[in-house]
Amino acid sequence: MFISFESHSQNNGPIDSTYNLLSNIQIQLEATDAINEMYNFQFDRSARNFGILKKKYGWHPLPYFLLGLNYYWRMIPYNDSAEFDKEFTAYMDTSLVLSKRLYKGVNEIEGAFFLAATHAFKGRLYSDRKQWRKAASAGKNALKYLEKSRG
Repeated sequence: MFISFESHSQNNGPIDSTYNLLSNIQIQLEATDAINEMYNFQFDRSARNFGILKKKYGWHPLPYFLLGLNYYWRMIPYNDSAEFDKEFTAYMDTSLVLSKRLYKGVNEIEGAFFLAATHAFKGRLYSDRKQWRKAASAGKNALKYLEKSRG
């Protein structure tokens, strides 16, 4: 289930077309704490904090991207195991859908940033799984959106 940009904002009104979560200092602090927990292998605590971001900003790709990263970091010690591939891919696919909506409808730069990052991590997983064509395609998409998100 997806929430449309037009029907959601923090104040239950229409979203300002310049709204940018990445420049919001409060969100940066919340996300940084949860990212640090993830890097310290406190995955459940990190996921709970990312879940709070998801409740607040479910219309944005940020929480889905971060939840996907949470599963990616769970894979790192067991790179040959596909145990978390399904969860990682589901969160990244959701991030892609929301990033495309953001890119086309609200904030092209922020949308391009998340499209680049999401394609890059999917490409890295495909490379880890020796799915070379998928990895190359994801990498090409990541570079395309990285170029658009410069600045």
